[in-house]
Amino acid sequence: MNALAETIELESFSVRVLSMDGLIIAKRAAGRTKDEPSLIELEAVRELRGRR
Repeated sequence: MNALAETIELESFSVRVLSMDGLIIAKRAAGRTKDEPSLIELEAVRELRGRR
């Protein structure tokens, strides 16, 4: 899971969170219908970020 996480600074704390790819993988693995709309959006954001 470490490869799918990143550390962010939140005030005076370091917090481990899923990366964009990690979140997409987790939502796909869950296979929930309610995640499908957010998966479309997450993948679009990931694609836009890759164009920078």
